[in-house]
Amino acid sequence: MGEMVEVNDEGNLVLPQKTIGSVDPHTRYVVEFHGKSITLRPVEGEEFWANASRQEWVASFLDWANSPRPVAPILPDEALRRESMYD
Repeated sequence: MGEMVEVNDEGNLVLPQKTIGSVDPHTRYVVEFHGKSITLRPVEGEEFWANASRQEWVASFLDWANSPRPVAPILPDEALRRESMYD
């Protein structure tokens, strides 16, 4: 029987190093669903935009749209006055 893994509270499937062996950091995988089974296939030199399906584009966009953004500095009211813009 293989290794046992489970989804954590954030919904992430975390695989222990001993399960995946020696893998370079940031290695990308394509997730393939086969009924109740999941297969992770390494992506070799392929760019996401070149081979992504419509569903993968949508999922990627939604992940990006829901990701936290850096907080922009708040401009003081003085900076928004017309006279201040030409100084």
